[in-house]
Amino acid sequence: MQRWDINGSWNNLRYIIETALLHGQLLNRTVVLPSYVYARACEFEQRVCGGYAEQVNRGKAMSHDEWDKLPESEQQGWKLPIEWMIDLPVLRKTYGSVLTVSEFLRLNRLAESVEEDPRGSWRLEYNGELSYHLIPNNEYDPSPSIRVDRLPPPLPANLPPPDHARYPALTRPILLSFLENAQKTSLEYSTVRELLAKGGTEMPPEEDEGRREEVEGLLGSVGFRAVWSYASVAGMDYLKSPVNPVMFVADGENLRGLWDEYAPIEADVLHVQGEIHLYRRAGSLSFTSPLYLSHFTSLILSIHPPPSIPRIATRIASRLTALTEGRAWMAAHMRRGDFVLYEWSQGARIEDHVARVRERLGRAGHNMRLGKEGMDGCVSTGGWEGAPGVGDRFYVATDERDIGNLTYIREHGGILLDDVLTPADRAELGPLGLFTDTLGLLEQAIMGKAAFFYGHAMSSVAGGTVNYRAAEGFDMRCTLID
Repeated sequence: MQRWDINGSWNNLRYIIETALLHGQLLNRTVVLPSYVYARACEFEQRVCGGYAEQVNRGKAMSHDEWDKLPESEQQGWKLPIEWMIDLPVLRKTYGSVLTVSEFLRLNRLAESVEEDPRGSWRLEYNGELSYHLIPNNEYDPSPSIRVDRLPPPLPANLPPPDHARYPALTRPILLSFLENAQKTSLEYSTVRELLAKGGTEMPPEEDEGRREEVEGLLGSVGFRAVWSYASVAGMDYLKSPVNPVMFVADGENLRGLWDEYAPIEADVLHVQGEIHLYRRAGSLSFTSPLYLSHFTSLILSIHPPPSIPRIATRIASRLTALTEGRAWMAAHMRRGDFVLYEWSQGARIEDHVARVRERLGRAGHNMRLGKEGMDGCVSTGGWEGAPGVGDRFYVATDERDIGNLTYIREHGGILLDDVLTPADRAELGPLGLFTDTLGLLEQAIMGKAAFFYGHAMSSVAGGTVNYRAAEGFDMRCTLID
């Protein structure tokens, strides 16, 4: 069990769910998910959304004053069942044992006497008569430790040191200095290889899988180990998408195995205190085998939205293809709202933001037409008749709500959800079509089917979209995140 950030964006909560599922799988435990999440915006009048989901003042529910200065209407939220965001039957089929908090309380005969925490925290009274073990937040991976899935097998005691004539710079002090200079607990192997090359040491390339054991042995001879995770995107770890797996180098003395430490605990309830997804890569740990990493990738891609979402996304993708006369179409996510407020946006002025999107998509379309940089595969993956044409319109997902700005997007080539979502689609969506949060799932699924996608490196919406694209089989060269 973890603390669920049910008031944050769905994509941030999804990161936490992915981590919990991984930990549950490693420790052979049932994962307990929140029963509901808070939707943060209604696409219609609030009374319409209030007819389908319980309306609450988020600040009062969360005992938080963050929204007190906003107009009353902007302080509202709606409690959505977790089943509106994730396909639980499919998750239970692919993952295994999963419960919601409400199901957990009913099983333990506490549903009548214990109220589910509105902040997503695990209350001690949930445990009832069950035994309980707490993992304090500051014990999960205190610096300089590195949390891994399980400790690797010990290295042979008689492992000889590296040949100094061949590997003069491969020493423990030098590798420690690399970490210290970067102020990190691990570095990508490609970075370490480049640094060692400057000292006259040529290490095997990461791509040469036949020499992986040789690399691990060389690193192990100086007390370092190879671990695996996903590469950062634009130098940041906000997306947490299961793409671009890479090898990292870490001090073997700092590895701490999740399975090794917590599998022996026999308590009925194992609780990881607080949030552990911030400033960490997907899964909130690294892996000591590329095979284990690939298993986690499959786990992430098995998390699906409610079944109406992919069905409608497929229909809309066909409509977008028709609008481009059978050619491949492209998509972009324009994060506005709070990103403009905090100056994180890719353009505060709508004119600048649209111009940036058009430039990025224009360059991608040009490369697809010429087959440059391997981008002809973006067209063949989707089975289109040809590359995007010059001047073709493109799909835009955005939280922009200013009518004038939305008109500007349309006038400059953008196609918005309202332009391609039919009354029949809305009828099939039902209540899911009322809330910005659930419609966001649909927009991610749509963008996951585009020949090319452009998004923001600090937006978790882009991370969810990249997951969809990975599941669709698109190469990362068909995506630009900056």
